[in-house]
Amino acid sequence: MIKFLMRKTTYRGFDKKLQDLLFDLDRHLIIKFYCSVLCITSTLLIYATIAFFLNTQMQLYTLEVLLYILGLFIVMFKFPNIIFKLPMLLAERIFFLMYTVKGKAISKKDFQIIKQVDEIAYSIISRQKCRGICYAVCFNICQD
Repeated sequence: MIKFLMRKTTYRGFDKKLQDLLFDLDRHLIIKFYCSVLCITSTLLIYATIAFFLNTQMQLYTLEVLLYILGLFIVMFKFPNIIFKLPMLLAERIFFLMYTVKGKAISKKDFQIIKQVDEIAYSIISRQKCRGICYAVCFNICQD
């Protein structure tokens, strides 16, 4: 589904081979999309569970939905990191475990050594902050 949507929206000006290549390169965006959907869905499921156990009358659902939306806005403004950054942190971790660790440049053993020797370099690599600053990270790795 996401592949179809990206072909029709983001990659619509490219031919099919280039669309496949771009789709493979944009795996981190796809993971971020799925993590956002997961967080929204889990929030709605929590609400539905609470609403089901609190009452079974249909008339109070409207009030509950309004209170839920109000509570969501309060949480968004009071704790914006939970709503907006949690899916992105989750996506970064999943991408790290699925692709970065299984890469051909740095082995799992090398990641353990980097984590022990230089926590900052490990954090930069694991959170995908090294995109565009590869030379500095590689220099830092080779220096140790």
